[in-house]
This record gives sequence, C-alpha cells and structure tokens, in this order.
Amino acid sequence: MNNQSSGADFYKASGVDLEAGDAFSKYSGDICRASYKNSPHVLITDWSKGHFRGPRGWEFTGLPAGRKNVGGADGIGTKTILVTAADMIDCEPREMRRVARNLLAMCAGDITRWGGLPLLFMDSLEVNKLGDLDSFSFMAYKAAMDGLGDCAKEQGYVIYSGETAEMSDCVSSEIRDACLAFNWTGTMIGVNHPEKLIDGSSLRPGLVVMALWDALRSNGASAIRKFFRDLFGKEWWLTRSDLAQKYMKEAAKPAVLYDRFLTELNGWHDPEWRPKIKAYAIAHLSGGGLKDKFAEPLLFPRGLGAVLDNLHEPPEVVKHCVVHAKMSDEKAYRTFNGGQGALVVIEQEDEQAFVKSADEYGLPSKNAGQIIKCGGEPYVQVISKFSGKVFEIRPEG
Repeated sequence: MNNQSSGADFYKASGVDLEAGDAFSKYSGDICRASYKNSPHVLITDWSKGHFRGPRGWEFTGLPAGRKNVGGADGIGTKTILVTAADMIDCEPREMRRVARNLLAMCAGDITRWGGLPLLFMDSLEVNKLGDLDSFSFMAYKAAMDGLGDCAKEQGYVIYSGETAEMSDCVSSEIRDACLAFNWTGTMIGVNHPEKLIDGSSLRPGLVVMALWDALRSNGASAIRKFFRDLFGKEWWLTRSDLAQKYMKEAAKPAVLYDRFLTELNGWHDPEWRPKIKAYAIAHLSGGGLKDKFAEPLLFPRGLGAVLDNLHEPPEVVKHCVVHAKMSDEKAYRTFNGGQGALVVIEQEDEQAFVKSADEYGLPSKNAGQIIKCGGEPYVQVISKFSGKVFEIRPEG
C-alpha cells in the first residue's frame, strides 16, 4: 500500500472520506452551475475552468435604480430528525428529495416578508458522514442536492456555491445509529427597494388578513419529537403502527414555498415593476408564530389589532401534540404556525384576485380576518382551530 492510500484510509477511519467528499462536492458543483441561468437578474462569472472548487463571481443586473442588496441566513433546525425518521419507514430517501424546500422557505422568507426579491443562495450541509459512494446515506444526500436544484429552478434562484462537511461526532441525531445525521443551513442574498418595502407602516383598520396554508413548516419540531417519545416510546422512530407512520410522514412534510408568488404580487417580475396586488404587511409564521411575527412587530407598535376568526386547520399530528402537551391556545399558536405559514394583509377589494393568483401557484389561501383599531391596549383576537375557544394576544409587560 502506498503512502497516499494509507493516509486516505487513516483519514476515512477517523470519520472523513476524502473520495466521497470530492465526489459529492463535484456533484453539488454541477447542480450549482446548472442554476446559473435561473434568474435574468444574476450574472455569474465563472473562472473555475471546470474545477468544482474554482473561483466565480456574481453581479445583479436589470433591476430598478435605487435598489439595495439584502440577505438572511437560517436553517432547517431539528426537523432534519423528522425527515430521517420518515425516510426510514420506506427505506428510501423520498423526503430528502424534498427537504431543501424547508431550507429555502426559511431563508427566502426573511427577504420576501419585507417585500424583497431573493436571488442568490449559498448552503452549508454538515453531515455525520457521507458514507461510501453506493451507500444509502450518500445517495440520500445527493437526493437532497437534487431537490435543492429543483427548488432553485422553480423559484428562479441561482445556487452560487456551498459547503459540505463531514463532521463526525460534531453532528449527531436523536435516532440511534441513524444512517442520516445532518444539519443544513444557508444564506440567501437578494434585493429590496424603498418603493417596494413592505414593513407595515401603512397598515390601517379595515384591511383583510389572508392566510396561506402550510403544515408544520420548520418550527415546532422539538415539541413534535417530545410528543412522539411520549406516545410511541423512547425509540419512537422504530414504531411501525399505522398511526406512527402517518404522524411521522405528516411531520416531515416540506414547507410550502410562497416566495415566487409574493414577489410577483409585489411587481418584481413586471416590466414596469408595478405591484399586482398591494400588500400592506407580510408575516412569515416561523418560530414565534402569531405573537412574535404578526402582532408584536406589525400591529401593536401602531395601536392596531386584528380579529382572526377563520384560520386554516392545523395538521392532525400538531392538534394531537397540543392536546397531549396541554398547551394553551396562545402557546400552541406561538409554538406552531397552526396551519398557515404566512399572513398577507391586503385591501378587501383585492381578496378574490389574491385567492385566484395564489391558486395559480397551487397555494391554498383564505380570508382569515381583518385589521381593527383598538380603543385601549391593542390585541389580536383569535378563534382557535385547536379548541374552538376565543383567546386574545396582548402586548407583554
């Protein structure tokens, strides 16, 4: 055995497979390059000469004067464990093909909720181990990258670059001896413009609140896993009852992507940059839900409130978790999105046009309530889809 192969074998034994790492990086690099024409507003200059780790640069073009670059970083969180459990049911990386939707939803949503246009994405995939080239884990992580490429093409994003690292003991999972243990984060870069900013500053009573449906999204996964441990036992991922399989698959559903729809509404794809429907505020209901993402930042500082009397139904697994944990309704809507991944505030006269446009994107939407003027302390009144009871969200302190 020569010194080079001996060193590589020693490194592999320590938890890092150089051959697998290089093969995966090349595969990911090909997916990046395939996305370079996804957006008319991103010009990529590639100096790499075909090398998957070579240099490249970007510039934004064909955008309105006065725009500013914006960005945000986020990740999937512990939903990765729910995805792993769902894949173990059928012994195929079905969910890994869709897991990138969670990542892009979290990162792009932090731009579109303020009226901006996401354009360019960079990811960081940290895994316990990639595995051999023909292993389930290696194929599953390739499926994840395939899914990222699919989503980027669908939404019009360029995948500029990324990083994949075998982290050995630094990345673990609740699932004992899991063939998949990973953490996936990313950074989205985009643009916004003072005339396209959606920050709630023009909110007023009488506007309607449209709710866009979603299941679990990428928040509340830790609470769901605690629920699974209580319901199915410490090794809940091994349970194969019909109920367990149903709940695991339901909890692993990927987040819905609203961003192409929202940027079209705001006029980013119009030749004259004219909004299709004016949005007065957008709340991305990830961590913190109705209170932290809607009431506190958008309504209460302006002395406004809302009545939300027609929200979407939460998924069955979330309903069962809330009952089991004896959560209050307010706690439930703060831990989970409760059936809606985003709220969009518009004029009442635009409701039908909004529903029609959302339907064209395959996005279920509904009028969930309206903005109100509060005589005293502002509040948001909610008819809970968990219990049917009415409760109020009020400012803290």
